[in-house]
Amino acid sequence: MKVQLRGFLPLLALSLFLSRTHAQERLVVRAGRIHLSGQQVLARGSLLIEKGRIQDVAERSGKPGDLPFDSLTPNKLVYEGAVVTPAFIDIHCLPPDLARAGELRERNFAMAPKWNAKSAYDPFAPRWKALLRRGVTTIALAPDDGNLAGGSAAWIQPGPSSLTAQGEAYLKLSLTNAVLNRGRPPTSLLGAVDILRNSFEDARNPLEKGNDPVLSVFASALGGGRVVGIACRTLPQIQAALDLFEEDKLEGFLIHANEAALSLPRIKELEIGVVLDPLSPNSSKKALRLPLKLAKAKIPFAFSGEGFDKAGLPRFGFTLWTAVRQGLDPKLALASLTSVPASLLKIQDQVGSLLKGRRADLCIWSGDPWDLRSKLLCVVRSGKVVWKTRTQPKKNSNQGEK
Repeated sequence: MKVQLRGFLPLLALSLFLSRTHAQERLVVRAGRIHLSGQQVLARGSLLIEKGRIQDVAERSGKPGDLPFDSLTPNKLVYEGAVVTPAFIDIHCLPPDLARAGELRERNFAMAPKWNAKSAYDPFAPRWKALLRRGVTTIALAPDDGNLAGGSAAWIQPGPSSLTAQGEAYLKLSLTNAVLNRGRPPTSLLGAVDILRNSFEDARNPLEKGNDPVLSVFASALGGGRVVGIACRTLPQIQAALDLFEEDKLEGFLIHANEAALSLPRIKELEIGVVLDPLSPNSSKKALRLPLKLAKAKIPFAFSGEGFDKAGLPRFGFTLWTAVRQGLDPKLALASLTSVPASLLKIQDQVGSLLKGRRADLCIWSGDPWDLRSKLLCVVRSGKVVWKTRTQPKKNSNQGEK
């Protein structure tokens, strides 16, 4: 009796092909300590990544042969003793070359609420490689501080793999001195506040102003309808921003907020966050102490503004080191670049942690990321390696597995 194999062999080949393709979509990351979220840390961790997302997590016992997920996939990133964290998020990204060229503001008008920063995004610009080398895989490309209503910041995975923005991140407003101009209103902080207050008031009563598309932007923010970020530095600017948050029941955060320590009770009462500039060797004592004061007041805060220079110290790395040296809990310091900005942008179900179902955006370090001796070894975004160091450093005393 002859066995009919003509139909069976193609099906077998197809099955093997699909099985191999499915396996290639899987990736196992095996390391030492893995920071899944602000409070969840695995001492010896393994991650299973499938189709760009965290499929499963496991803590190894350390016994020989205890290698979770290893039989499921041939694709592995093995960094025994290294530290894995969620990748960084820059919540207020202002590339200097775009800012200098005026690509992130409207020069002739103070109000440009319909503008969207995604129009300034070039996925092939070399600047994004600098961010990946420093562990930043998600940004909110923002209008600069030069417009009273600068428009929408864009949520982006920067680089050639992401040709378009993922969505709108927040409405950017500014009460800083950068919006003041003798040639056009506003010429003072009082005038700036009055223009914004009137815009929100008109947005509440659109029938009186006719079908004005500009007012729809402000209307969308009323009552917490969308996230709002207000740039402010001095105490009067901060107080004016807080007035707007309170009067219009806005949700969002202050940007810069150098004098936020003088308004902690009110910031906490309004349940808004604070986005700080990165710390540097030139930071004032006031700036150095502010993160710890915000943490003690239980006010969510994030840092923004990683550098784009090819050389020099990474701003976020130095910020983490400095904040921890000033007494900030290392977990809170790490959260200020991962889970907190994700929460402020309301994308915490996508990025900011390494919990199941989240996008597989992660950094692998030779040691704790708040230790300046640590080196970034590998960056993964959506389950794919987007940057990797050429050399494997020798294991040192500050590595994660202890």
